[in-house]
Amino acid sequence: MDVGRRGRKVLEERIIRDEDRIQVLEKELEVTILFGEEADRKYEEVGRLTNATYRFYISMYSAWNCFRFLFNWPVFPVVPL
Repeated sequence: MDVGRRGRKVLEERIIRDEDRIQVLEKELEVTILFGEEADRKYEEVGRLTNATYRFYISMYSAWNCFRFLFNWPVFPVVPL
């Protein structure tokens, strides 16, 4: 009977360690999800800024071409990326 109690005690301790490990892993998962969501937001923001920058340069290029047209300088077409 003593061996059975010892075995049960070992299993209970292992269950407790496993539960503690599961709690730690769940917290790490939550943090990882938050980091992933933040990275997604930053990626989308960079995409918007890149697109806005591209539109700005196209606008400036178009304005420059209009200026060149007014003074009869050669006008070059906009080349899309």
